[in-house]
Amino acid sequence: MKKIITLLALCCLPMLAAAQSLTAAQKEEALRTVTEFCSFVERFCKGERTLDTQIYALCSGRGCSTFDDIGTNSETKMENYLSAIQKTYARSLQTEISAPSLAKSKTYMEPEVGLSTQWGNFGMSELSTTMVTEADAVGISNQYIAFDVVQSYPALGKSMEKKIVYDVNNRKITAFITGGGTFISFLEGVSALTAKDYSSAVKYFDAASQNERDPAFQKRCNLLSAICCAYTLDIESAFKYAQKAGDELYIANFGHMLSLMHENFEKASKYASSLSDIIESRTDMTQYQKSCAYTMLGSFFVEAPTPYQDVEKGVAYLKRASSLGNPAAKYAIFIYQMNRLIPDEMLGDDESVKLMVEAAEMGYPPALTMAGFLEEYFRKNSQKATMWYEKAAQAGNPIGMALYGRMLMKAGNEYEAKKWLNKSLEGQGFENQIKEYELQFGAYFFPWPKSRQDVIEMLGTSSTDGGSHDGGSAYTPQVNNLQQTPANTTTQHTVSTPDVTTSHYSRKRYRKPFNEPVDDYKIAGLSVGYVSKQWQAKADGQSLKYGIWEDSKQMNGLQIGVRVEPQFKFGFGINTGLYYEFYFTKSNTLTDDYGEYTGKVHEHCLYLPIHLEYRLNFSETFQAFFYGGIGLDCGVSASFTMEDEHNDAYDITVDDVYGSEYFPDWKRFNASFEYGAGIRFKMIQLNFTAAKGLVNMSAIDEYKVYQNKNMSLSLSMMF
Repeated sequence: MKKIITLLALCCLPMLAAAQSLTAAQKEEALRTVTEFCSFVERFCKGERTLDTQIYALCSGRGCSTFDDIGTNSETKMENYLSAIQKTYARSLQTEISAPSLAKSKTYMEPEVGLSTQWGNFGMSELSTTMVTEADAVGISNQYIAFDVVQSYPALGKSMEKKIVYDVNNRKITAFITGGGTFISFLEGVSALTAKDYSSAVKYFDAASQNERDPAFQKRCNLLSAICCAYTLDIESAFKYAQKAGDELYIANFGHMLSLMHENFEKASKYASSLSDIIESRTDMTQYQKSCAYTMLGSFFVEAPTPYQDVEKGVAYLKRASSLGNPAAKYAIFIYQMNRLIPDEMLGDDESVKLMVEAAEMGYPPALTMAGFLEEYFRKNSQKATMWYEKAAQAGNPIGMALYGRMLMKAGNEYEAKKWLNKSLEGQGFENQIKEYELQFGAYFFPWPKSRQDVIEMLGTSSTDGGSHDGGSAYTPQVNNLQQTPANTTTQHTVSTPDVTTSHYSRKRYRKPFNEPVDDYKIAGLSVGYVSKQWQAKADGQSLKYGIWEDSKQMNGLQIGVRVEPQFKFGFGINTGLYYEFYFTKSNTLTDDYGEYTGKVHEHCLYLPIHLEYRLNFSETFQAFFYGGIGLDCGVSASFTMEDEHNDAYDITVDDVYGSEYFPDWKRFNASFEYGAGIRFKMIQLNFTAAKGLVNMSAIDEYKVYQNKNMSLSLSMMF
């Protein structure tokens, strides 16, 4: 269990927060900010020394990382760099900075790191088939755009290539440095972490942590290095980086792990007590991370040798983790109760079995085979036993594969049975799993299989040979109410294995066609969302995008309707439906020589999408998809009012704006080319759609006008 505790400890660490993907608007804002920054720096150098305030406002502050190519030729703060220019060149320093462009930029994505737990080969464990924890980039925490520019000083006869790094989340410039700057090292580090190249990531974070001017930045780099070391099980290095960072949670976490590895239970106990107090005070840990921490602490106090063992405290921690939904805690309680580490008066058999089944229902691999064993030998439900064995087999458990194959063979499905039986014998996982079950439950807990030879014998047996499918091994499990019998017990009883209903399993489809949805896939539902539309005028190779009013770029609206998505084979389908859209906009106060006015526009529309869709059915509960096609819009009604704030006599009302003198470039009908993507979790679906108008709405020939939808975001409940 020591390695499992180590893996659980990795799940206790706070990861990064989620953020949205980079949009075209964010890119444009970044380019605009960086362009303005370059202009201000040039003008400051040339003598406009009051622009320092505007420069700091565009940056992360006076301490923004900057390369000083005037005096020190080293990385410094923005305020030091501007001060060096002002002192060295009191009147003026001719400076030119090349125009930044998105084409000459690189986007770095700081990952939102999650932990995936799976059943697989973990080489450093005594039992190599066990739980494996890896870091996965499950989202984006932040993004940075690094613009390449050249800053030259004609009077000095020199120039230098620099990078301007824009922080998307904070909408600020965070570095104006060379390619070898510490912040660039940090960005390369997060890229390596995303790619799971942990050794390279540590090297980059080490280089980035040399930035002594920003302690918070140093701490961040050291914590990321600690996490990278932990994923490779270099716990000693992880502990050293945690100490460098000075974070109490990381120090206690890795200190506890390191003490266990060295079997220093006194230190491990002290770190465990410290960790318990820290968990309660940390606000940056998710419920899942806290549940992993409680599971780790509970396992330690139950298993620790005297005098550090405290079973009552350990059970309390495990129950707390179980209440937070941690399947490892539920299964651990079951194992400890069976092995009598938890006494009967503290926890009953029924409660521990119930928790084990809950862990299996949550998909926790170690519990799946055990749930099947419970159904087959104690509840005599072969159908449910087969279901659990199948799940265990699909999770990669070799014994689960063998048991599933045996049940299929008994059901007459010899072809599928032999595939799973053969798969169970691949590699050394079978023997390792047998050894693990012997340690946990006793040498004869499973009547079959006891060895690789049992499976080999079944592979040579005909499926019509009824009672021989247990490979000649006909032992009852040596447990009483799912309690372990000591390993040296030799009492044996003959038992006839319950038959599975052959007619049921002979008709079962064990493999669906590629990328098919589940049988009860929901194809219709109610949808509500946000929409926006924008006009785009084109003439003489130039383009202008605008909304209704001079100070607006788009017109916002609400959408509600019925979504229909029939699915065909291999993931292909149709995305259609019928929607009502209501657009509305109100101007700011408009002023001219005649007075002050406020304008309002309302529009009611019907919208019909006709899209071809491709859907990736990752699981029964989660799908991702993308689509494209035609969208048809029909304006039902649109009205315009202009109210004089001082004289009602000058008010203007237009009940039908389509093609009116006020809106000549606005037609009732529109067709668009549309594209989008989305995700579905169970019955909840999220869609993102954009549309480019195909109908020229211009009232004259000198220019063309198209009506686009920048972004539609909808949430649907499918039923």
